[in-house]
Amino acid sequence: MLAIPTQNCSFASIQGRRSYQEDRVTCNLDIKIPPFGRNDGLEKNVGVVAVFDGHIGSDAKFSKAAVEHELYSGSTAVVALIYNKKHVLVANVGDSKAFICSENTESLEAKELTEDHNANRLDERARVEASGGKFELFPNYVPLSMGHFPMTRGIGDVPLKKYGIVATPEVTDWVKLTSKDEFLVVASDGIFESLSTQQVCDFLYEAEDHADISLLAQQIVQKAFLDNLSVVLAPLGSR
Repeated sequence: MLAIPTQNCSFASIQGRRSYQEDRVTCNLDIKIPPFGRNDGLEKNVGVVAVFDGHIGSDAKFSKAAVEHELYSGSTAVVALIYNKKHVLVANVGDSKAFICSENTESLEAKELTEDHNANRLDERARVEASGGKFELFPNYVPLSMGHFPMTRGIGDVPLKKYGIVATPEVTDWVKLTSKDEFLVVASDGIFESLSTQQVCDFLYEAEDHADISLLAQQIVQKAFLDNLSVVLAPLGSR
């Protein structure tokens, strides 16, 4: 297991029952950039938190050469941008998740920022079917020549592009952060085979030591421990 602090946040990653680890993560909450369109000399703070959940090989390929050499690998991607510690924007492709754990009366409430791309969504199902994709065997899988693909969007996966498995992300509007927002959580789908987003927030609320973010991340993946698992915790509040 990896449980590593990065710039002001921490992540944990575990291989689970797989024979290889295909997840990749990045997190830096302290990137300084010049102001947009103004020359007031004040730098802005930008944070980036991202999880990439690879499949069919740990390196996703994006070119014509991928088809020519039968390289079928791909990845999900969820990327959160925190601007000046006041707003967050999320771009998502696939079934990894981003959500905020926000203070409630006696708990932390999960505020989801992403929606999975699979055939359980009628809009996604209709889009893929319009491109020739089929959902014949399992209601939320796309059976194609390469096997059963569980998502309706993905990066790479070149042979599936003609069936509507696009790499176009869904992007949220800017979400204003409040003083009650404690954690931004970004995680691969393996976490959610065992835990809901609310259960992750419940665990963070009940944890005794909120100072050790790295330990919290490690404990979350230990509670799931099935697929490749990765979780990034970015503290937003005062804990």
